[in-house]
Amino acid sequence: MKTRFSIFFWLLAMGLLSCSKDGGEAPEQQAANATSEICQNVTGIEAIYWDLSNGVLRGDIPGGIPTVKNPGDYYIHSGYPALGFQMPAGYQAFEISDASSQAIGVDVVRNDNKVVWRYLTFTSAGIVQPQQILNQQVNIFVDALGNANDAQAICENSFSQPITSSMINSGASVMLRSGTSTLVVKASSLMSQDLNTSFISIEVSAGPTAEFEMLALDTYLAITWQLLYIDNDIRDTDLDGTPDVNDNFPYDPTKQ
Repeated sequence: MKTRFSIFFWLLAMGLLSCSKDGGEAPEQQAANATSEICQNVTGIEAIYWDLSNGVLRGDIPGGIPTVKNPGDYYIHSGYPALGFQMPAGYQAFEISDASSQAIGVDVVRNDNKVVWRYLTFTSAGIVQPQQILNQQVNIFVDALGNANDAQAICENSFSQPITSSMINSGASVMLRSGTSTLVVKASSLMSQDLNTSFISIEVSAGPTAEFEMLALDTYLAITWQLLYIDNDIRDTDLDGTPDVNDNFPYDPTKQ
């Protein structure tokens, strides 16, 4: 059996098959000429991150596979252990869980409260368009940043694809600046007319604009990379060196 979160992570893996060499240059220098395939005005590491977030394959991620440079605590969701990853030092995880909506998610927050990465899935009665969810998340985070009056969209994207005659998968995303902060919000909705239900997925990355490029590499991508399509034969959730299939206590690193 295999586990995966979304097509984005699989596309990210495919895009990294031709990783660039660092050549001793700083990441910002390596990506200086990068331009988004979706929005020409988005450049550098932001362009790479924005494209990957929208399913565009990129083989020019500085340094190759993103990793946590300064490892901190390991987080595992109590209701869904597959949502587990190592955070950078100086971050805390705040679990999101709600049985009524089948919500599963987490907010990863830097200790100064200036950087947040959110992942959330839930179900909703009725047909819910992704733009509705995206707008809600934007309002929540822009209000929290305290710069609601000067928020400016830098790039937007959307898609809609029929899965069956009664099921449609749609998504919407935006990159915006709000005061001294940058925000990337993605929302997708798998809408089933037969069930009159929508299955929602959200990802949010927020942080100071001056740091956003390095946050994209060292925090946002470093976390999402760990949620890639992984064969359970090699998955080691508690990082104790014993694959879960051979581990009697796969979520306790002190026992096998």
